[in-house]
Amino acid sequence: MYILTERLREILKKPFGKVYKELPPINGKVVSIGDITTKNLLSKNIIPNLSIFDLKTKRDISVDISHKFKKVFEIKNPPGCISDEAMEKIKYLSTKNNENVALKVDGEEDLLTIPVIKYFPEDTIVLYGQPDEGVVLLKINKDLKTKIDEIRDVGTVFGIDGRVSIGVLPADENRIASILVGFHKDDRHLSVVIKPKKIALLSVIITKIITITIAR
Repeated sequence: MYILTERLREILKKPFGKVYKELPPINGKVVSIGDITTKNLLSKNIIPNLSIFDLKTKRDISVDISHKFKKVFEIKNPPGCISDEAMEKIKYLSTKNNENVALKVDGEEDLLTIPVIKYFPEDTIVLYGQPDEGVVLLKINKDLKTKIDEIRDVGTVFGIDGRVSIGVLPADENRIASILVGFHKDDRHLSVVIKPKKIALLSVIITKIITITIAR
Protein backbone atom coordinates (compact mmCIF):
# COMPACT_ATOMS: atom_id res chain seq x y z
CA MET A 1 0.00 0.00 0.00
CA TYR A 2 1.15 3.54 -0.74
CA ILE A 3 0.13 6.43 1.49
CA LEU A 4 -0.08 10.07 0.41
CA THR A 5 2.70 11.74 2.40
CA GLU A 6 3.10 15.51 2.59
CA ARG A 7 6.09 15.34 0.24
CA LEU A 8 4.12 13.29 -2.25
CA ARG A 9 1.15 15.65 -1.94
CA GLU A 10 3.35 18.55 -3.06
CA ILE A 11 4.64 16.57 -6.05
CA LEU A 12 1.12 15.65 -7.16
CA LYS A 13 -0.19 19.23 -7.10
CA LYS A 14 1.33 19.74 -10.54
CA PRO A 15 -0.74 18.11 -13.33
CA PHE A 16 0.88 15.29 -15.30
CA GLY A 17 -0.53 16.68 -18.57
CA LYS A 18 -2.22 19.72 -20.07
CA VAL A 19 -5.28 21.19 -18.33
CA TYR A 20 -8.33 21.93 -20.50
CA LYS A 21 -11.48 23.85 -19.63
CA GLU A 22 -13.35 21.91 -22.31
CA LEU A 23 -12.67 18.41 -23.58
CA PRO A 24 -10.47 18.45 -26.70
CA PRO A 25 -10.88 15.92 -29.57
CA ILE A 26 -9.84 12.46 -28.37
CA ASN A 27 -8.75 9.45 -30.40
CA GLY A 28 -7.21 6.20 -29.22
CA LYS A 29 -7.31 4.06 -26.08
CA VAL A 30 -8.78 6.09 -23.22
CA VAL A 31 -8.76 5.73 -19.44
CA SER A 32 -10.90 8.17 -17.45
CA ILE A 33 -10.37 8.71 -13.74
CA GLY A 34 -12.99 10.45 -11.64
CA ASP A 35 -16.77 10.71 -11.68
CA ILE A 36 -17.18 14.10 -13.35
CA THR A 37 -14.53 13.36 -15.98
CA THR A 38 -16.20 10.05 -16.79
CA LYS A 39 -19.69 11.59 -16.94
CA ASN A 40 -18.50 14.37 -19.25
CA LEU A 41 -16.90 11.86 -21.62
CA LEU A 42 -19.98 9.65 -21.69
CA SER A 43 -22.23 12.66 -22.30
CA LYS A 44 -20.23 13.36 -25.47
CA ASN A 45 -20.54 9.71 -26.57
CA ILE A 46 -16.87 9.08 -25.82
CA ILE A 47 -16.75 5.63 -24.21
CA PRO A 48 -13.49 5.08 -22.31
CA ASN A 49 -11.81 1.70 -22.47
CA LEU A 50 -11.64 1.93 -18.67
CA SER A 51 -13.59 4.27 -16.39
CA ILE A 52 -12.50 4.60 -12.76
CA PHE A 53 -14.87 6.27 -10.28
CA ASP A 54 -16.20 6.15 -6.71
CA LEU A 55 -19.65 7.72 -7.33
CA LYS A 56 -18.67 10.79 -5.29
CA THR A 57 -17.20 14.18 -6.09
CA LYS A 58 -15.47 16.54 -3.68
CA ARG A 59 -15.39 13.64 -1.22
CA ASP A 60 -19.05 13.42 -0.20
CA ILE A 61 -21.32 14.68 -3.03
CA SER A 62 -23.03 11.72 -4.68
CA VAL A 63 -22.70 11.27 -8.44
CA ASP A 64 -24.97 9.11 -10.58
CA ILE A 65 -23.44 7.35 -13.58
CA SER A 66 -26.29 5.62 -15.37
CA HIS A 67 -24.25 4.34 -18.31
CA LYS A 68 -24.38 0.57 -18.85
CA PHE A 69 -20.84 -0.81 -18.83
CA LYS A 70 -19.97 -4.19 -20.29
CA LYS A 71 -18.36 -5.16 -17.02
CA VAL A 72 -17.87 -3.49 -13.64
CA PHE A 73 -15.05 -4.49 -11.29
CA GLU A 74 -15.13 -3.40 -7.65
CA ILE A 75 -12.16 -2.67 -5.41
CA LYS A 76 -11.42 -1.05 -2.06
CA ASN A 77 -9.02 1.88 -1.98
CA PRO A 78 -8.99 4.03 1.18
CA PRO A 79 -8.76 7.85 0.78
CA GLY A 80 -5.21 9.12 0.47
CA CYS A 81 -3.91 5.68 -0.48
CA ILE A 82 -3.14 3.33 -3.33
CA SER A 83 -4.14 -0.10 -2.06
CA ASP A 84 -2.47 -3.32 -3.14
CA GLU A 85 -5.86 -4.45 -4.46
CA ALA A 86 -6.12 -1.36 -6.68
CA MET A 87 -2.58 -1.82 -7.97
CA GLU A 88 -3.17 -5.46 -8.88
CA LYS A 89 -6.54 -4.86 -10.55
CA ILE A 90 -5.24 -1.97 -12.65
CA LYS A 91 -2.19 -4.03 -13.60
CA TYR A 92 -4.49 -6.87 -14.67
CA LEU A 93 -6.79 -4.58 -16.70
CA SER A 94 -3.81 -2.99 -18.43
CA THR A 95 -3.05 -6.35 -20.06
CA LYS A 96 -6.57 -6.71 -21.50
CA ASN A 97 -7.92 -5.10 -24.65
CA ASN A 98 -11.17 -4.17 -22.93
CA GLU A 99 -13.70 -1.59 -24.01
CA ASN A 100 -16.46 0.02 -21.95
CA VAL A 101 -15.22 -1.47 -18.65
CA ALA A 102 -15.53 0.23 -15.25
CA LEU A 103 -13.59 0.06 -12.00
CA LYS A 104 -15.86 1.08 -9.13
CA VAL A 105 -13.91 2.18 -6.08
CA ASP A 106 -15.06 1.79 -2.51
CA GLY A 107 -13.13 4.68 -1.00
CA GLU A 108 -11.40 7.15 -3.29
CA GLU A 109 -9.91 7.02 -6.78
CA ASP A 110 -7.89 10.26 -6.76
CA LEU A 111 -4.44 8.64 -6.67
CA LEU A 112 -5.14 5.85 -9.14
CA THR A 113 -3.71 7.91 -11.99
CA ILE A 114 -0.33 6.72 -10.69
CA PRO A 115 -0.81 2.96 -11.28
CA VAL A 116 -2.65 3.66 -14.55
CA ILE A 117 0.41 5.46 -15.91
CA LYS A 118 2.65 2.80 -14.41
CA TYR A 119 0.93 -0.19 -16.02
CA PHE A 120 -1.01 0.90 -19.08
CA PRO A 121 0.85 0.88 -22.42
CA GLU A 122 2.44 3.93 -23.96
CA ASP A 123 0.15 6.10 -26.11
CA THR A 124 -2.84 5.41 -23.83
CA ILE A 125 -4.76 8.66 -23.25
CA VAL A 126 -5.56 9.36 -19.59
CA LEU A 127 -8.01 11.99 -18.39
CA TYR A 128 -8.64 13.09 -14.81
CA GLY A 129 -10.03 16.17 -13.08
CA GLN A 130 -7.94 19.01 -11.72
CA PRO A 131 -10.01 20.63 -8.92
CA ASP A 132 -11.45 24.04 -9.90
CA GLU A 133 -9.32 24.13 -13.07
CA GLY A 134 -10.63 21.61 -15.60
CA VAL A 135 -9.64 18.24 -16.97
CA VAL A 136 -6.07 17.00 -17.36
CA LEU A 137 -5.24 15.12 -20.56
CA LEU A 138 -2.03 13.18 -20.93
CA LYS A 139 -0.65 10.53 -23.24
CA ILE A 140 1.43 7.89 -21.49
CA ASN A 141 5.05 7.80 -22.63
CA LYS A 142 8.39 6.58 -21.36
CA ASP A 143 9.20 9.83 -19.56
CA LEU A 144 5.91 9.75 -17.63
CA LYS A 145 6.49 6.15 -16.63
CA THR A 146 9.95 7.07 -15.33
CA LYS A 147 8.47 9.97 -13.38
CA ILE A 148 5.85 7.69 -11.83
CA ASP A 149 8.53 5.21 -10.75
CA GLU A 150 10.36 8.07 -9.04
CA ILE A 151 7.16 9.23 -7.34
CA ARG A 152 6.40 5.74 -6.07
CA ASP A 153 9.84 5.68 -4.49
CA VAL A 154 8.95 8.65 -2.28
CA GLY A 155 7.52 6.32 0.34
CA THR A 156 6.58 2.67 0.37
CA VAL A 157 4.13 1.96 3.17
CA PHE A 158 2.76 -1.28 4.52
CA GLY A 159 -0.81 -0.99 5.82
CA ILE A 160 -2.01 -2.91 8.83
CA ASP A 161 -5.79 -3.48 8.80
CA GLY A 162 -6.33 -0.02 7.32
CA ARG A 163 -5.75 1.76 10.65
CA VAL A 164 -1.99 1.88 11.06
CA SER A 165 0.72 1.90 8.43
CA ILE A 166 4.48 1.58 8.69
CA GLY A 167 6.79 2.58 5.86
CA VAL A 168 10.33 3.43 4.91
CA LEU A 169 11.11 6.75 3.23
CA PRO A 170 14.09 7.02 0.88
CA ALA A 171 17.40 8.19 2.30
CA ASP A 172 18.07 11.92 2.36
CA GLU A 173 21.18 13.68 1.09
CA ASN A 174 23.05 12.35 4.15
CA ARG A 175 22.01 8.77 3.25
CA ILE A 176 19.80 8.56 6.32
CA ALA A 177 16.44 6.87 5.82
CA SER A 178 13.37 7.59 7.94
CA ILE A 179 10.44 5.58 9.22
CA LEU A 180 6.90 6.79 8.48
CA VAL A 181 4.13 5.82 10.89
CA GLY A 182 0.59 6.59 9.72
CA PHE A 183 -2.70 6.49 11.62
CA HIS A 184 -5.92 6.32 9.58
CA LYS A 185 -9.61 6.70 10.37
CA ASP A 186 -12.20 7.17 7.61
CA ASP A 187 -10.82 10.00 5.43
CA ARG A 188 -8.53 11.40 8.13
CA HIS A 189 -4.84 10.59 8.11
CA LEU A 190 -2.03 11.49 10.48
CA SER A 191 1.57 10.63 9.74
CA VAL A 192 4.70 10.92 11.87
CA VAL A 193 8.23 10.74 10.46
CA ILE A 194 10.77 9.19 12.83
CA LYS A 195 14.46 9.84 12.33
CA PRO A 196 16.98 7.06 13.14
CA LYS A 197 18.05 8.54 16.47
CA LYS A 198 14.46 8.33 17.68
CA ILE A 199 13.67 4.90 16.30
CA ALA A 200 15.29 3.03 19.20
CA LEU A 201 13.30 5.08 21.71
CA LEU A 202 9.99 4.59 19.92
CA SER A 203 10.36 1.04 18.63
CA VAL A 204 8.60 -0.42 21.68
CA ILE A 205 5.66 1.96 21.24
CA ILE A 206 5.37 1.15 17.51
CA THR A 207 5.45 -2.57 18.26
CA LYS A 208 2.64 -2.15 20.79
CA ILE A 209 0.56 -0.13 18.30
CA ILE A 210 0.93 -2.86 15.68
CA THR A 211 0.14 -5.62 18.20
CA ILE A 212 -2.99 -3.86 19.50
CA THR A 213 -4.20 -3.06 15.99
CA ILE A 214 -3.83 -6.63 14.76
CA ALA A 215 -5.50 -7.98 17.87
CA ARG A 216 -8.67 -5.90 17.37
